[in-house]
Amino acid sequence: MWLAKVGNEAIDEKKSIRLAAHKKLKETQQRLYENVSKRGVDKEGFIRVLYAGDDALFANTDLHEKYMIASEENPEDYMNNLLLKGKDFAAELSNHHIKQKDLKGEQEVSDEHRAQNKAIREHLPNQQITPEELPPEESIEKLKKLNRRKDE
Repeated sequence: MWLAKVGNEAIDEKKSIRLAAHKKLKETQQRLYENVSKRGVDKEGFIRVLYAGDDALFANTDLHEKYMIASEENPEDYMNNLLLKGKDFAAELSNHHIKQKDLKGEQEVSDEHRAQNKAIREHLPNQQITPEELPPEESIEKLKKLNRRKDE
C-alpha cells in the first residue's frame, strides 16, 4: 500500500508542476523548522514566523478572505505555481541567512524571514505581478484526486 501510494504521488508530481512546487515548499519549510528549532523557536513560534513572511509577501492581505476559504484551510494549498516557488525561494534564503548570521530566537528569525519575503515581493512588480492579486487555484487535495481519477 505504501509503495503504491509513493508511486502514485511521484506520477502525480510529474503530471503537475504545481504539486511538485507544493511538495518542495513543504520540504523547505521542514528544513527551516529543523534549523530554527535548534535556535530557540518552537512549533507555535515557527508558525508565527511563516505568517510574518506571508504578511510581507502579500502586504498583510488576509488570504483566507481573499481566497474565500475557511480559517482552518492552508492558503498555500490554493496558491499557484509562481507563489509556491516564490515562498520556497524566500524560505531557502531565510534558512541560509539564519545559519550564516547565526540568528537565534523567534524575533530574529521572524525578521529575517519577513525580509526575504519582502525582497521577493519587491521583485515581482518588475514583472507586472502583485502576489495578492493572483487568483486562487484548485485546492492541492482536489488536484491530487483529479490526477488519480485520470490515471484509473
